[in-house]
Order: sequence, then C-alpha cells, then structure tokens
Amino acid sequence: MVVHVHGRNIPLTDSLLRTIEERFAGALGRREARVREVRVVVEDVNGPRGGTDMHCRAEIALAPRGRLVVDAHDGDLHRAVQAAAKRARTSVFRVVDRRRSGRHGRAA
Repeated sequence: MVVHVHGRNIPLTDSLLRTIEERFAGALGRREARVREVRVVVEDVNGPRGGTDMHCRAEIALAPRGRLVVDAHDGDLHRAVQAAAKRARTSVFRVVDRRRSGRHGRAA
C-alpha cells in the first residue's frame, strides 16, 4: 500500500509524515491487499489567519476498482488524522466485506 501525503498551509515534518503513514497503515492493515493507494491531504483551513481548524482528507483507491473519500475536522491535527484513519478503516472494511458477500449496496 502506497501512502502519499500533501500539506496545505502546514509544514510536513518527518515525524508528521511518519505518524500519518503509521495511522493509515495500522487502520487498513488487515485489508492492505485490497488498497492500492492512499492520498492524504492535511490542511490548516484558516491558514495564516490563525484559528484551530485542521482538516484531513484521504482518498483511498481500491483494487480492482473503486475509490473512497473520507474527511475529518478537529482543532488538533493529530486527532483529525486519527479520526480520518478510523473512518477509512470502517469504510474500506464495509466495502470489502460487501464485495465478498455478494452484496453491492443495491436496493432490492
């Protein structure tokens, strides 16, 4: 699984990059074979004006096809990343389990 991280109005330090990669790898670890790529964008929404609104958005490309997008907002960047990773885990597990069982979310 490949994790790409981009930052907007936030300096991406080595420790922040490592934290983001570890959070998403840990959250998606059991279904890693079904995940081709994860693109994470972390952003300080208020930018240089100050404030405490941090945003984490993750786009997950699934194999053989499909794409999921999860978002999380929080005052603390690490909590926003953690919340996005948790949502990604839930979403990926749901999609993969539906594919395995033959239910594709269509109305009967």
